[in-house]
Amino acid sequence: MDQNFLLSTLTAKWLYHEIAEEMPIIDYHCHISPQEIAEDRKFNNISEVWLGGDHYKWRQMRFGGIPEDLITGKGDPREKFRAFAAVLPRLIGNPMYHWSHLELKRVFGIEEPLTSENADEIYEKCNEVLSKYSARDLMRKFHVKAVCTTDDPCDDLRWHEKIAADQAMEIKVLPAFTIANFIARQARHVIGIEYVEDAIRDAKLNAAVNGLANTEFYAGDMKDVLTDEFVAEHGRPDVMIVDPPRAGMHDDVVRVILNAAPRRIVYVSCNPATQARDLAALDCSYRVTAVQPVDMFPHTHHVENVVCLERR
Repeated sequence: MDQNFLLSTLTAKWLYHEIAEEMPIIDYHCHISPQEIAEDRKFNNISEVWLGGDHYKWRQMRFGGIPEDLITGKGDPREKFRAFAAVLPRLIGNPMYHWSHLELKRVFGIEEPLTSENADEIYEKCNEVLSKYSARDLMRKFHVKAVCTTDDPCDDLRWHEKIAADQAMEIKVLPAFTIANFIARQARHVIGIEYVEDAIRDAKLNAAVNGLANTEFYAGDMKDVLTDEFVAEHGRPDVMIVDPPRAGMHDDVVRVILNAAPRRIVYVSCNPATQARDLAALDCSYRVTAVQPVDMFPHTHHVENVVCLERR
């Protein structure tokens, strides 16, 4: 992975090295804790940086059969790093393999691939370099101009307030909100349905903290909640925003959406393949009027896709 990694043509090399390389980064989906930024945290070891909150790495470690104590548990940081190092060589072809080694190269000056055999040596080298950096220093090293943090729905935003008031902090740090509460100020009434009860509880708290009086939230499976009785009680929706998991929408969910017959559907997807399947199922009553892909993971096949549908 040299300086021309993934740059296979002269045009690509020119565009990156002459135009893009020194441009600032605007990261609208960041996993850095706003508290760590506000306190300008100094990290004790590479495991705190890499494995402290990265669910992408957690997922690969779980696929690799690593015990949870060495993923999100209270296991020793060095043992956690060894466990990740044991999994990483199996990920050749996965963007995680590329990201991890590019970080080792660009931040820590480490050129060799990370394996179980050299995990301890690389662990020590990384920790030595980390002793010279804080959270903000790492952001500056990558020319970060702005980030949107991934916040708890009931966050009181006090860490964001501290960052905003800090005259020494030149990087813009912004919170991210749930869809229902985000659109509430532009709608007469918003109803949110979510399978995870904890998320509903947090959404209610978030609405209260932000003074939103026009939102309602219901916990349960959409196919069980969005019944004829529910529509009769709350009214037929003008706009329905759906954001399913990668597996897309269950056939029963498609059925209740068709039955609810909203005037417009906005479908947010992290898997265009299952989204295309669902759009075909909705085609009997809805036509696609707009499509907007969002490339959140450059140089990978992953893309978010937002589709607007209007009732025929």
